Amino acid sequence: MLFLWLSAADCVSDVGPASVIVGNLVQGNRLASAQGRDMGLHDEESDSNKRYQFISELLRWRAHSTADHVLFTLLNSKGAAAKVLSCSELHKKAERIGNLLSEKGRINTGDHVALIFPPGLDLICAFYGCLYVGAVPVTIRPPHPQNLQTTLPTVRMIVDVSKSILVLSSQAVI
Repeated sequence: MLFLWLSAADCVSDVGPASVIVGNLVQGNRLASAQGRDMGLHDEESDSNKRYQFISELLRWRAHSTADHVLFTLLNSKGAAAKVLSCSELHKKAERIGNLLSEKGRINTGDHVALIFPPGLDLICAFYGCLYVGAVPVTIRPPHPQNLQTTLPTVRMIVDVSKSILVLSSQAVI
């Protein structure tokens, strides 16, 4: 599966910092193409730019100002769009995950949360959900089902070394 981050303009060809974040999130999957519009964070003298110090704050603002803007597109093996995720959809899903982490997981700011998801939109939503509650997301590739004896100990070691107090995953992985 490939990810494509599109801007409304779809004309910027430079890969920006947000694209690097997406590339890191998908843990090594090839990033087909990444395009983004200027987030307005270059002029440090502007008061309006100083209010978005965290990527989670920027997503909240984008969910209200450009709700239908598509942030992520999941492509199938033929390169066609399989699923899309808009600003408002990502915001709503991240809020739900953040609430779940706060209420059920009793996560505090700075706690590490292991995210064991296959590369995809669910991983991105869980990542932002952690950011919304101030937790540190630790992304871990799920163990390979045909080779659990060698991949499961690696997952366990990453959870232990990261000092994650909670593991969040999807039913497909469990």
